Amino acid sequence: MPIVPFSYYPEIFSELLPQPDKLYYDGDLELIGRPSVTIIGSRQPSGYGLIVCKQLVEKLISHDIVIISGFALGIDVCAHRAAIDGGGKTIAVLGSGLDVCYPKAHNYLKRPIRETGLLLSEYDAGTRPRPEHFPKRNRLLAALADEVVVIECKQRSGSMITIDYAIDLGKPVHAIPGHITSELAAGPNRLIQEGANPIIDIDLFVDEFIRRNHAG
Repeated sequence: MPIVPFSYYPEIFSELLPQPDKLYYDGDLELIGRPSVTIIGSRQPSGYGLIVCKQLVEKLISHDIVIISGFALGIDVCAHRAAIDGGGKTIAVLGSGLDVCYPKAHNYLKRPIRETGLLLSEYDAGTRPRPEHFPKRNRLLAALADEVVVIECKQRSGSMITIDYAIDLGKPVHAIPGHITSELAAGPNRLIQEGANPIIDIDLFVDEFIRRNHAG
């Protein structure tokens, strides 16, 4: 697999620990640096979470905003699929080698992402996913995007690790508020309590994103 030239690395990569010494890619490198939002969340989202994810992605891609996520079950794959189905662009950051599909059920997504979007990985071909790969991948999810949105997650989850990286990097963090009795709402609701922006109107959020990032 080809390696991303350093000239494509966002400047903020210099603040990452550890810094990526190489990134393999398959797809359109020109998507790096375009206006983008990382969308993350639970691997077992509710129907509400999936609806919100799809509607949010549809609105973002209508303004040519790139969708970034981690190719995991649940919200991640919902975001990638909604982008592809709507004719938008998406970047998937993998926790395995690019030739290894994890989860295997997502193999059908790799080709359309490769053809219209971008696959990225720090790991050599043939590398199987390991638990420690995913927190490292999450720092890239935070660094690649202009802003980060979390849709449903528990208070202790991989999504919250990504949010911690985003906060450390100074990226705007947004959260979908949820029912206070729902475990899946615990993460976003806590983030809102601590200062994250609550998304209560998708159109308004996208309009404000465009204004902040000169997108659309």
